[in-house]
Amino acid sequence: MIFLQLLNNIALLVSLSFVHSMIMRRRQKDSLAYQVVSGLLFGGVALVGMLAPLKLTNGIIFDGRSIVISIAGLFGGPVTAGIAALMAAAYRWWLGGGGAVMGVCVSAESALLGVAWYYFRRRHEWAVHPVCLLGFGILVHILMLALTSTLPPDQVGRVFRQIALPVITIYPVATVLVCMLFLDQEARI
Repeated sequence: MIFLQLLNNIALLVSLSFVHSMIMRRRQKDSLAYQVVSGLLFGGVALVGMLAPLKLTNGIIFDGRSIVISIAGLFGGPVTAGIAALMAAAYRWWLGGGGAVMGVCVSAESALLGVAWYYFRRRHEWAVHPVCLLGFGILVHILMLALTSTLPPDQVGRVFRQIALPVITIYPVATVLVCMLFLDQEARI
């Protein structure tokens, strides 16, 4: 059941990310306006994903925002990632519950790693090879799983056992899939 709910959420995010790439393909990528609009779109995609999360317990939810925000950083840079992460973190904090701190931390961690890979990609063409992107997705989500330590102490072990396998198997593959869509759009432009 957990796998199916996460797959549904990620399928929605992949679809929305593709729509984002279609909208943004006509914009000047290096402009501040592009980065701001892109950040707002990525943030909107993250928020939509958070509307249909996997709910483990009251206040502890999982969705694909780590994928969306890390990709916002990877393809849009710091401004784009910052806006998307801020939108997602603010909404997650507003939702509250035992997972609020983790949710905010995941938004920040995903943005920081995405931006780091953005600069790494500029120096090394091979950084966008599918195997490297899989490594990127695994890194983002290993750190996400480590952040379960910020959950209420009585929830950490149970939540980790429930989500570790689905997250580490599904999320990195979804990250690669969305990255490949964006790379294909970049090549066409």
